[in-house]
Order: sequence, then structure tokens, then C-alpha cells
Amino acid sequence: MKFLALLPLLLLVNFLHQPYTVVGADLIEETCKKTKYPALCVKTLKSNPKSSAADAKGLVHIILEANLANAKGTSAKVSKMFKEAGSKDFKECLDVCAEVYDSAATEDFPTAIQSLEKNDLATAKIHVSAASDAPDNCKDAFSEDPSVHTPPDLARLNDYFDQLSIIALAMILPTEASMGDWISGLPDEILFRIISSLPFESAVQTIVLSNRWRLLWETALVQHGTNKDVANAMSGFLVNFDEQDPSKNTRKFQFHFCNGSVLLAIIGCNDSLHLHFSAGKPESPRQFGLQLKFNHQNLASQPSPSSFYVKNLHLMSVTYLTNEVVSSIITNFQLLETLKITGCNCLQSLSVGSDTKLLSLTIFDCPQLKSLHIRSFKLRTFRYRGPLPWIWPEYHFNLADALLGSREGPGYSSFTGRDFGSVLLTIKNVKVLTLCKWTFEALIRPSLSNLLADFQFYNLKELWWIDNSIERYGSDALISFLKLCPSLQQLFVTIDPKSYCMESSTKCSIRAGRNTRLHDLKLVKLDGFENEADEILLAEHIGKVVTTEPLILASSDGISLRRLIEVSSNQPKQSSTDNLEAVVAPHSCERKCSYKFVEVQDMKELCLKHVHMGL
Repeated sequence: MKFLALLPLLLLVNFLHQPYTVVGADLIEETCKKTKYPALCVKTLKSNPKSSAADAKGLVHIILEANLANAKGTSAKVSKMFKEAGSKDFKECLDVCAEVYDSAATEDFPTAIQSLEKNDLATAKIHVSAASDAPDNCKDAFSEDPSVHTPPDLARLNDYFDQLSIIALAMILPTEASMGDWISGLPDEILFRIISSLPFESAVQTIVLSNRWRLLWETALVQHGTNKDVANAMSGFLVNFDEQDPSKNTRKFQFHFCNGSVLLAIIGCNDSLHLHFSAGKPESPRQFGLQLKFNHQNLASQPSPSSFYVKNLHLMSVTYLTNEVVSSIITNFQLLETLKITGCNCLQSLSVGSDTKLLSLTIFDCPQLKSLHIRSFKLRTFRYRGPLPWIWPEYHFNLADALLGSREGPGYSSFTGRDFGSVLLTIKNVKVLTLCKWTFEALIRPSLSNLLADFQFYNLKELWWIDNSIERYGSDALISFLKLCPSLQQLFVTIDPKSYCMESSTKCSIRAGRNTRLHDLKLVKLDGFENEADEILLAEHIGKVVTTEPLILASSDGISLRRLIEVSSNQPKQSSTDNLEAVVAPHSCERKCSYKFVEVQDMKELCLKHVHMGL
């Protein structure tokens, strides 16, 4: 095996140092037809006047110089996109792209060129391979956030960079045809089997054998086995990952189970691991429970300090066939800070226990979840989207960020306000909150009767209130909740016609909230109202509980913006060109007032999205 690993390198040295009788256009054509993109290869080489007299090594030098120039250009364009980007999520993705392309332009390709000039082909090969990962890393950054899409211009930059770097690798590495590498000519399935049969330390080194092997690694490292084998396989994958070592920075791992299920593991940026489970063949839906425990006692079994630590974990599409597998894999993730669970359609019960550092828990789109048990001392962020389950927080953690996006209503029929008391205490100190109207009416307002009369959300700064519009809009529930939020600064109200609506007979009649007035409210944003009359009526009701003059904006289509202005009976109506300082909210005034909305042209300087919007 050692000889096999060294053979391509020896042949490569011989390939680049042998005397060539073929030069010029014939050599360019002969070289480029062995690459994956021959037309681009020929065009790139011929664009350099030196290529007509270059030998094989000279052509490699030219293609590396072209890659370096392209890397610098791509890095500059991505940096420009980053500066012009408005969305925070979009900027975070572009930041990853800017970083990897800058590394290719300032480190990898310059080092590869210097190494080639010194005839250090192994080092040149390693750095070109590292640089060629930039497009995939950039794409992965966008794939991690479904709300952010790769712009077409960036997609074209990624594709061109990828093609040009693959050409460079093909010219540095010995090709199958000229080198007689018969093993690389085997079908993918057989090569995957060869890789999966090797120890992890040996398997990761196959990346340097030839371009064909590297392309296989870009797809995924593949292993086959049973449920009992997957924990050790995953441990080996993570222990052997080293972002700084190109021979050990493979980010994808695929494990095929005997029952046909497949696990795809992807190492992302910022110490994140994505585990996506898929069924190899159709299966009958079957409900299951999932228990996730992160035990501090097993900290000694973590990988060595030089290896990868999982701090952010995303579990996708877990099924009853793989739920025990998940529990066995994550047991030793002692440094986990963020856990996200999405798309587990048949998940019925979930228990999450952490004695360590779990700070954030997100659960999206698990429609059959009925019960959720959370045991964590340090949880600061909890985000949930889907029918609301029965939630049992074992400790009253001091949450700062809570999303209760249960537009579908309760997840089970026996929901009562008594079930929500512990949850209410858990979210009492949040600074950012998303809440559905029905949740307040059915669960929070009844719970207040069992708590102290002075209960308030003292720290709440940003509220996203999701309402419905079965009949004419009624603001009583919202105004009652606002009286519990004396420090509120930004209010976002969204009308969703599909959101769950309580029957009038089940609404609680308890009056919630003291006669609290809001002294810090700066912005009110209304979305999805059917008519302007309802918008103005709500604005007038809000004006009765505030002491400030907040900016009040409305949008019916999610694109155009209108702002509320006051029109006094003894003043002419203001035009849409009035500047923003003239905007006032409805409030108590002695003179007779009326209000209207006018179109606004430029609102770029304002933050018009709640932090939970777009998740």
C-alpha cells in the first residue's frame, strides 16, 4: 500500500522532468485533452504568449499563474459583494466566501507556484488541492441557511474557480491514461468499497493518489455497516479531521446502513456538524421518541486537542430506524453549544438533557411532536416552529431569545393554561420574542391568574406578534400583552390568514396586564393587513398605551412601505414627500386628529425585520 501511494508521485516527478520533443500548440492540445475541461484549458494556456514555447512544467506554471490571478479577482469581487450586502444572514455567508477565496489568493496559489519553481511537487499539489476547496466551502455556507440564496454572479464565480482549479490539479497530478493508473480506472462503487475497507488514517491519504480519488472525496468518504458500527465510524471521521491539513480536511462522510438508510455527515464552518438521515427505500411512517443526552462525565473520551470539536449540531430527517443511532453518536459531544433539529416528520417525543454548555436549541418542522422535555442549566435561546407540544422545562433557564412560532395551533387536544406555567417563567426575561395570538389567549393569559399580579416581561425589547384575520381585526389580545412589556422598543405585527384561531367560546376573559404604558417604543411594523382602516385602528389603540411617538410603518405586499402620518383638521394634508421626522403616532391630543398612510421611498437606514423573520 505504501508503494502504491508513492508510485503516482514518482511518476509525476518523472512526467514533469522528462525531455519533451512536443512543444507549442501540440503540447497544449495533448495536455488539455486529459483534463476535465479541455476547452477552458486550451483557452487559458493560449491566452499567455509564453505558452507557445513552454514545456510541460512551464504549462503548469502558466495555469497556476492563471489560477492566482482568478483567485485575486474572485476575492475582490466577493469582498465588494460583502460591503454592499444588506442582510445580516447574507453577510455571514459572504464572509465565509471572502475568507476562503482570500486564503487561496494570498496563501495557497502563491505557495504552490513557489513550490513548483523549487521542484517541490508534493507541496504544490497540497496547496492547489486546498485552494480548490474554496468554491465548495462557499456553497456550503449558503446551503446551511435555507433563507439565503447564492446570487447568480457568485454562483458563476464559484463554477469558474472550480473548473480552473480542477484543470490545475489535473496538470499537476499524473493522469490515468499517461500514468497507467489502472486502479483509478475502476468504477466508483469499487473505489468506494476500497476506501471504506481501509483504516481511517489510510483512507484519508488516498486523496493524494490522483485527481480521480480526490473527486471521490469531494463527493464523500463512504463506509458501510450496521447501527453498531456507525458511532465508531463517525468518531474516526471527526478525530481525523484537521482543517489545516489538506490531506485531512475532508468535510463529507457517508455511512450506508444495512436497512438501506443513509447518513450524510458534513463538517461546516464554525465547528458545525450536519447529520442528514435519508431512507434508502420507502418506509411506512412510524412514530418514535428521541433521547439526547450530553454527559459531562464522558469528557475524557472527547477527541484529542488537535482534532475537531463539535460545537454546533444540526440533525435532519431522523426516523425511527435511525433514532438510536443519533443517541449513540452525540453522547460524547461534550462541548456542544447549539443544537438544531429539523424535518423529523414522525418524531413524537423529544428529551434533551445537557449538563454542559448547551446554549441554543432550535426545533423546526417536526409536525407530530407531542411532548418536549428540556433539561439544561445554561440554555439562552429556544426557537420552535410547528404545532406546539407539551413542553416541560426541568429548570427555569434564563432565556434571552424565544421563538414560539406555532401558527398551526396546539400539538395535542388536552392543552390547558396550567401546562404552560413553567414555560411562562422560562421566557419571562427574554429580550427577543415571537408569539402567536392564540398562544397568549389559550395559555399565557390563563396562566397569569396563577402567578403574581405584577408579572411583566421586563426585559422584552423586540416582539413579533403573529395574528389571524378570520373576521374584522381585533386588537384586544395584543394590547393586553403590550401592557406586560414596559421596555418594548420594536413591535412587528403579522397577519397570517392560515394561523390557528381560537373559538370565541374558549377565549379566557381574565384581564391581563396592569395599566402599563410603554415609554421606549420606537418602531411599529404592520404586515399583511387586509385594509388600511384596520391598520389605522390598531395604531390608534397602540397610541393609547405609549408615551412616545414611534415610527409606524405598514406593508401589504411585503415590498412597498407606507408610514402613518397625522392629519389635523386645521392643517392641510401632508404629502408623501414629508421627511421622517414629521411622522407621529396616534396619541392623546386635544385637537381633533385623523391619520393616514403615505408611501415611503427610502427606508434603507431602518431595521425593518425582526431577528426571527426568515428563519
